[in-house]
This record gives sequence, structure tokens and C-alpha cells, in this order.
Amino acid sequence: PARVGIGVAGMTFFGVLWLAGGNDIIAHAFHIPLFATTWFFRFAVIVGPIVGFEIARRMALGLQHREREVLEHGVETGIIMRLPNGAYIEKARPLDEEEKAMLCSRRLIRALPPPRPDEQGVEPKEARRPTTKLRIALNRIYVADVVPLPDGEREEHPPIESEAPKS
Repeated sequence: PARVGIGVAGMTFFGVLWLAGGNDIIAHAFHIPLFATTWFFRFAVIVGPIVGFEIARRMALGLQHREREVLEHGVETGIIMRLPNGAYIEKARPLDEEEKAMLCSRRLIRALPPPRPDEQGVEPKEARRPTTKLRIALNRIYVADVVPLPDGEREEHPPIESEAPKS
């Protein structure tokens, strides 16, 4: 979800800047004062990417929750059954192996391990750098929203290895 949000925030930032480049034409076409469009784009260039990030992150989380629900309960068939006590339920069919493999093929996202101190308890030099602390904090944000699949089911992908040219 964070990756999708960052991508949408970047596209929104670029789109707002692109539109702001034509604020004089927008103001003329819609009969809005140029001063108002300039101030609108000043705020939109900051607020737009934040709103885009949050909307895209929420959509990605919703899709992950939907995948988890389909894995746990099956696919809706549209067949409604009435129970003897008068309640209605919808019949669901279990996923076949191909559908299940598609949903379980998500790669496992791991958090970065924090740098460990040496035998004397002294942190390594890299751990004290602000860039390392920032990288670990951003990684926590990146990993925080991932919805785990039921029962820890994950399909691990082997790393892609380049083949050496055969002589």
C-alpha cells in the first residue's frame, strides 16, 4: 500500500505542477481571477500528493483485505439459500488451485533488521548516521500496512539468476 501511495503522490505532484504551468489559460477559460488560481495551485501542490497518497493507500489496503476474504471464504456465486430458521445465506464456492496460486503469489515483504551492536555493546558507525535511521523508519512505514494472507500462506519466489552464456 505504501508503494502504491508513493507512486500516486508522485503522479499527483507532477500533474498539479503541469496544470499550474497553464494557470493563466485556466483562469481565462473558466473566468476565474489569475490570483485565485495561483493560490489554489500553491496549496494543491502540497495537499494534492498527500490526499492522493492516502486515497491510493486505502484502496490498496481494501484490495488486500478483499484478497484475504476470498482466500478464507471462497468466491461468491450469487446463489441465495434460505435456512430452516428463516435466515438467508449466500453460497460460495472454494477457489481452484490456479486462482489460489494467483492470490498467494504475493512476495513476502520483510522489515529491515536494525543494526546490531558489537560484542562490547557499541553501535556500528552506520547505525548512528541519520540516513540509516531514516531508511529504517521509512521501511517500517512501508511494511506496516501489509495484510498477511491467512494461515501464513505465501508462495516464495526463487531469486532470478542470470544464466552465464554457454560456450
